[in-house]
Amino acid sequence: MNQEEFEQVYGELTPRRQQVLHGILSGEADAQIAHQLGISEAAIRKHVERIVDQFGLANSQSQNGQRRSKRSDLVSLVARYKPELLKMPLPVQNEEEDSLLELLQDIQPIQSIHDNLEPKLQLWQESSDSSQKKQIGDRLKKTGYDTYMQGDFPGTVFYLQWALKFQIDSPAIRYNLASAYEKLSDFPNAYHHYNLAAQADTHAAHAAISNLSRLDILSHNPDRAIDRITPILDQVKDRAVLSTLYKNLGWAYLLKKDLPQAERWLRQAIELNSDRAAPHCLLAQVLQAQEKPLEATPYWQKCLDCDTHQARSINSPWRSPELDLWQLEARQHLGTNLDSKTLTQGLHTDSEPISLPH
Repeated sequence: MNQEEFEQVYGELTPRRQQVLHGILSGEADAQIAHQLGISEAAIRKHVERIVDQFGLANSQSQNGQRRSKRSDLVSLVARYKPELLKMPLPVQNEEEDSLLELLQDIQPIQSIHDNLEPKLQLWQESSDSSQKKQIGDRLKKTGYDTYMQGDFPGTVFYLQWALKFQIDSPAIRYNLASAYEKLSDFPNAYHHYNLAAQADTHAAHAAISNLSRLDILSHNPDRAIDRITPILDQVKDRAVLSTLYKNLGWAYLLKKDLPQAERWLRQAIELNSDRAAPHCLLAQVLQAQEKPLEATPYWQKCLDCDTHQARSINSPWRSPELDLWQLEARQHLGTNLDSKTLTQGLHTDSEPISLPH
C-alpha cells in the first residue's frame, strides 16, 4: 500500500469506524472504546475486523484455526502514512448520520448478507427524513444492478424489492426487477413488473414492451407480441431498443409463417444494429424457409460470428436460450464443427441486456 491508497481507504471509512480506529491508535481496550461510543464490545470487534479488511490486512489463520489479530499491523500502517492520527482524540459524530453511512456501506452486492441487512432496512423505512430514504433507495437500486451483473438474481430481487419500498416506484427498478425474475423463470412476476414499467413515459417503458413481446413469442403468442409492438414503433428514439423491437416483430411473423413480413422487419433490425446475432439467425431461418439456401449462408455465418460467449462476457454475460439453439442450427447448415462450450453452456432465460433507464 502506498500513501495515496492509504488516504483513499481512510477516507472511505465510516465515521464510526474512524472513531474505533482512533481508539485503537490511542491504545485503548475494546471495553473503553465501547463505553465511550455507547456500543457493545462485540460491535467494536466487528468494526475492527472490517477496518482491517478495508486496509488489506485481513486476519490470517493460526495453527489452531482461530483468527489472529492484525491490530499491531494496523497501528504500524497508520504510523507510516498518517502518524498524526496517533495523537488525535476520538472524534465526535452525529449518531444518526453515522448509522446512515454505515448502512449505505453495508449495502453491497455480496451474497449471504441479507439476513443482517433486512432488520436495519426495516428500521430506516420508518424514518420520516425523505432525503435519507432517497440515499438508501438509490444505493439499493445501484447495488441491485451490480448484483444482477454478478449473476446473483435472488440477491437482485432482494435489493430491488427494498429499493421500491424506499423510492415508492421507479420504472428503472421495475424493469430491472422484471429482468431478474425472468432469469429465475418466475414469469408471472416478470410480466407483472414489465407491465408496470411499460406504463411509464420513459425509455424503460419501450424496453419493457420489447421484453414483454419476447415473452409473448416464447409463450407461442405472436399476435399479442405484434399488438404490443406496432403502436409504439413511431415513438421509440433509442436505436438499440428499436432494433430489438424490429427483431421481435420479425420473429413473431416468422412464427406466424408470414415470411415476407418477417424478412422485412428483420432486415430493418439488422440495418439499425448489425452486431447482434439474433436478427441474423432469424433472417437465415426465413431465407432457408423460402428455399434460398445460398442467400441464407452469410446470415448463418453472421449468426455465429456475432454474440459469441466471449463477446458477450464483458457487458452481458447471460444469453438467451434460443440464441444457443439458433447458433447450433447455424453450424449444422454451415457444416462446421460444433462448439463444445456452446453445447455444455447452461441455457439461461434471458431478456434484452439490462440497463438502468432514467
